Amino acid sequence: MLVLPVRGDVGDLASFYTLNETAATIWAALEQPKNLPEICDVIGHQYQISEEKAEEDVALFMREMCSLGLVTVAVETERAIERENDESAGNNARPA
Repeated sequence: MLVLPVRGDVGDLASFYTLNETAATIWAALEQPKNLPEICDVIGHQYQISEEKAEEDVALFMREMCSLGLVTVAVETERAIERENDESAGNNARPA
């Protein structure tokens, strides 16, 4: 898989990246926002590797992609996590 960064609506041909199979799987998993444990689960199941190895591979990939500006990591606040948990449990407030 090749990744071609787009800067100012133009592909940056001087900065394209080749992803190996594991990196391509992680990249594909990022099509929809996921947290790091979810991505590690995808890698662990896909390649039948330990949780520790999956975490190591995902962390390395994410550090590299973040340093290149190709991936953004969003930090969830405790309040947002609580709100999401309440909504998924059906406890969200609704107008009368």
